[in-house]
Amino acid sequence: MTLDWWLALCAWLPLPVLAWLARRVQGQWLAPGALIALAWTLAAGVPLFLAPDLPVFPGAYGFVLLVSSVCVLASTMGASVEVRLPKAETTRAIEWPPRTWQLYYALIAIGCAAPVMLYGDATSATRAGDLAELAMYTSMGRYGGEYEIPTLVRLLTASSYVAATISGFVTSASAPKDRRWPRSIAWMLPLVMTVVIHTEKAGLLYGLVMFAAGWAAGRALSRAPARRVKATTILIVVVGIFVLLAFFVGAQSMRMNRVSLADIPFVLNHLRIYVVGHMPVFGHWWTHEYSRMTVEGFGTHTFAGMAELMGLTVRKAGLYDGSSGFTESNIYTAMRPLLEDFGLVGALAFMFVLAYGAGVGWRLLSLGRRLGAVPVVCFTAYVLWSPITSIFVYSTIIAVVLAFAAWTWWVDTSAVLEARKNAASEALQGGSLAAVQLLVVRSGSSG
Repeated sequence: MTLDWWLALCAWLPLPVLAWLARRVQGQWLAPGALIALAWTLAAGVPLFLAPDLPVFPGAYGFVLLVSSVCVLASTMGASVEVRLPKAETTRAIEWPPRTWQLYYALIAIGCAAPVMLYGDATSATRAGDLAELAMYTSMGRYGGEYEIPTLVRLLTASSYVAATISGFVTSASAPKDRRWPRSIAWMLPLVMTVVIHTEKAGLLYGLVMFAAGWAAGRALSRAPARRVKATTILIVVVGIFVLLAFFVGAQSMRMNRVSLADIPFVLNHLRIYVVGHMPVFGHWWTHEYSRMTVEGFGTHTFAGMAELMGLTVRKAGLYDGSSGFTESNIYTAMRPLLEDFGLVGALAFMFVLAYGAGVGWRLLSLGRRLGAVPVVCFTAYVLWSPITSIFVYSTIIAVVLAFAAWTWWVDTSAVLEARKNAASEALQGGSLAAVQLLVVRSGSSG
């Protein structure tokens, strides 16, 4: 092991300790502070221990530790804010409007139109002989400029992401006996069909990230105490990971037109570079290019999709043109666009605000205010996608968050109005009872 490896290890070791401390303070592994420290414990630890053939840059690990520490501090401060709400507005019972699941099914139905439209558009643009050839054309043509996925398809796909977020939130907040898993994961159906056609694996990963973000918010709303993870849960997660890996290997094989069994080792090695290459690639940029960089993004990298819609920049496919020189990966994590946009101090300030908002949202959820789910979902989705890039790069995800915010506002308003109605009814009943008691007392006195 080199000196750089040992220095990187010294910067990595505080991360699991920080995650454990944040969990003790905030009460849940999915609480904002514990989540980011735990996520980067895994995201930074996997390349460090499982990629000995790739270079190690300790400066990158130090920056990750600094960002995680700032977020733990900020989220703890946010979660400790004293929120004064009328008692009638702190709803203890978790109830959902009757049309919640009808809306969920409608979003899935809209999402199912996306793969149908994509298949029709792609087959009309090419004379692909089979699905593998069609998949290679749509995926590689997107980077070469030969094919562009229709905007309507992306909008239809976004409805599946909204469904995933709502499902994660409602399922997590519900009692275990009320959870219906086939219903809760039905949003995956249109996304799987779409990925089969254009092999863009991120399409399914977006849904999984938004479901997990909604799940984290639901845990705060349910106020369920932290419990030990059951062995069956671990087994289900492990099996799910292997199934997902097999699906991605198949999608990548079709994308590269390497569909024979002999090509599997090549495909696995190609995927491995993208799984473990993010820290070496970001570290190389941090070490060799960051010091020469001029801060001029001001949000156009972190929010590249919105910046492009506003005409401020042109977003490139894959975000960055080339690789670092020692690997094919061009995955620089969310840290590079953050630094390019705001510089070191500005990046820390951005993460502080984001984490503080998540902490306040976590506090509101613990009081029964569902609108607090919005900052928690934003922060959780950003953290889970941060080993790749900023999830807010994609304007589709921003639209999903806005749609989810509109839904939570409706649900939160309905819950508050219902709580006020119940409080008024109880007060009226209490007042009537007091009047009857007073009348009885007076009657007894006069007798």
